[in-house]
Amino acid sequence: MNVKLPLWTPDTIDIQQSHIFQFMQLINKKKALKLSNYNDLYQWSIQNRSEFWELLSQYTDFPFFQPYHEVLTYPDDMKKSRWFTGSKINYMHKIMMQSGKEASIISRNEQGYRKKITRDELNILIQRVANGLKSAGLRKGDRLAAYMPNCIESVIAFLACASLGVIWSACSTEFGVQTVLNRFKQIKPKALLVIPSVYYKGHLFDLSSKITELSQTLPSVSVLIQVSPPDQPRAPKPQLDQSKYFIAWEELLQYSEIGFSITPVPFDHPLYILYSSGTTGAPKCIVHGHGGSLLQHLKEHQLHTNIKPHDRLFYFTTCGWMMWNWLVSGLASGACLILYDGSPLHPNMNTLWHIAEKEKINVFGTSANYLHTLFKLNYQPNQTFSLPHLKTILSTGSPLSPQVFDFVYNSIKSNILLSSISGGTDIVSCFVLGNPMLPVYRGQIQCIGLGMAVDFLNESGTCEVGRKGELICTKSFPSMPIKFWNDPKNESYHQAYFASHSTYWQQGDLGEKTLEGGIILHGRSDCTLNPGGVRIGTAEIYEYIHQIPQIKECLAVGQQWKETERIILFVTLISGYALTSELKEMICKTLKREASPRHVPAKIIEVSELPKTRNGKLSETAIKLSINHQSTQQFTNLESPELLEKFKSIPELMTD
Repeated sequence: MNVKLPLWTPDTIDIQQSHIFQFMQLINKKKALKLSNYNDLYQWSIQNRSEFWELLSQYTDFPFFQPYHEVLTYPDDMKKSRWFTGSKINYMHKIMMQSGKEASIISRNEQGYRKKITRDELNILIQRVANGLKSAGLRKGDRLAAYMPNCIESVIAFLACASLGVIWSACSTEFGVQTVLNRFKQIKPKALLVIPSVYYKGHLFDLSSKITELSQTLPSVSVLIQVSPPDQPRAPKPQLDQSKYFIAWEELLQYSEIGFSITPVPFDHPLYILYSSGTTGAPKCIVHGHGGSLLQHLKEHQLHTNIKPHDRLFYFTTCGWMMWNWLVSGLASGACLILYDGSPLHPNMNTLWHIAEKEKINVFGTSANYLHTLFKLNYQPNQTFSLPHLKTILSTGSPLSPQVFDFVYNSIKSNILLSSISGGTDIVSCFVLGNPMLPVYRGQIQCIGLGMAVDFLNESGTCEVGRKGELICTKSFPSMPIKFWNDPKNESYHQAYFASHSTYWQQGDLGEKTLEGGIILHGRSDCTLNPGGVRIGTAEIYEYIHQIPQIKECLAVGQQWKETERIILFVTLISGYALTSELKEMICKTLKREASPRHVPAKIIEVSELPKTRNGKLSETAIKLSINHQSTQQFTNLESPELLEKFKSIPELMTD
């Protein structure tokens, strides 16, 4: 057996001081057990789910206004299971338990703006905004839709909504009007929160015309709330018809906090509505609840990420990505949030690492593609910045290649926990993620999350270590969606996750368990390549292409061609290189030697740019639809959506 050596191993003292170790000792004491390692703890959490989640609620001091009757109903039916029935809670209650003069949020943008508020200030601002929203007519169950950047005002507005039982939903400001309408029209928001302009890559983007169009095209909106950009004392009022009630953000802040009270709601009362990508029709409106979202995030923050009170937590994200919701919950564990709005590479690659150093960030989260970009450009943060406070790097959005694992330990920090994590908007959390008790192996996610009965079902209908399969979850968990909006019989919900296996959740990821106990993900199963009937995960190709120094980025997609599928590999090159016949031959030989002849693409095509979101995620699905001449109208959330039209007319795609 080929024994692999870890890139990082936690020391004994750090393990014993970790949340997850302390939680394991709590279980041992309460249940008279002798759990001694993560596998013991994980197996117990799956076999004793009710006890696990109940003890987790106790360990994290989960606040109940009204106690529960039963932890878990219908434990053997994923579709019917309900958690902590009979209880009354509020997501906000746990966050408002944090108080003091220490920083709670620090917000920065690419223009150099910086703003800090303390925990006491945050609580007061939430109370004032909540009272202002209540005065404007918002009540429990109403929806507030936000077209906002990642800033303090967005966080305050969301938390104020949560305190009232008002349902939050957000779209990022890079979304086009139709993309926003495709989402917000479905949920019929009563209020719309907007900002009239944002900066990105050094350019000012005026959103005023978009705001006017959104306001006029969303008849359900009766209240428009406008936040002034950081560089303006107060933004001018937009053009509105007389039926709209306009409130400037500054006016909300003038309300008194007197009379504020948190609204108790059932454990599964809707907290926020997130959206699927909309690749197979209109985006699905995924409703997540107060209790399940918070309890799952407390588990992931404290047990799996080892976030302690006063830690500084950063994630590069927009308001439209689920990682924003995950980030904000860090307040409930006593963390200080570091927010950033803008391009991570403007004006240069130092941007985020400068912030990491100056703000003494402890947990730094980003996309796998951002780390890959730094790797390919041979950027070395440790040559410029001192990062003594940084203890964890989180990566998600796509599989992290083994070479980028090496890059993190060689060029960022050698003594650090690198946690590749993966879950989705569907569960607003993770199936597989990091662990401060376990070593980090090159190219592997450390573990399956506690309480998550995850396996990988292969084509033979079995789950075997070292063999690829579909990621499935066989038992319910608290952060499953409450429902899809406008899906009263749960037909779309069940079709989305239970169509292939009526009793198992199927996530749509392709992966495998490793001999070391870790996880390797091979990409989305709906983007799985299938040349000649052989299933290939795109990450299998990227792992070897990333080793070729001339290639900056790449995407592999399947093109339907003459009643079969062929692999098309799109590449962008490092400045100064060209896609010569010799380079093409090197790519093909590398894939044939290191992977298999089936992995060799039928076409290798150089492009100037690959489509990606502002969160840094490359979009395989958008390219696949484009080159197969299917609709890509739903992808206006990309940085450069116009690129997709160019892919449809590439001459090489029309020939053998």
